[in-house]
Amino acid sequence: MDTQAYKNAQRISGEELQNVILGHLRLHVGKHVAITDEYICQLLGKPISFERAVRMAINKLRKRGELICSESGVGYWMASSLEEALHTSADLRSRATDMFDTANTIEQSAQREFGGQRSLV
Repeated sequence: MDTQAYKNAQRISGEELQNVILGHLRLHVGKHVAITDEYICQLLGKPISFERAVRMAINKLRKRGELICSESGVGYWMASSLEEALHTSADLRSRATDMFDTANTIEQSAQREFGGQRSLV
């Protein structure tokens, strides 16, 4: 990355960040050319601790309807087929269901532990 691109990456935030990430991802169509969030940070000239911001930007892009696929241990890529998009969708649903089940279990355990009492603290 040249010096000017690096300086520009240091100032990126919000929608600009999403657009820059989308630009990089559009060069990676299909699982076989997936890129990691760590690699995206390198492209942006950001430290690895910036991964969370990358994931949040990708989530926002997905909510805009961008067909960004991912797989743990593989990375991110633009869907090259219906099957890739549906696989990512199924994975996201599975994780959401697991989180929902965990929340329900916490509520049930809290009801048993505290008998429905709410703390004033």
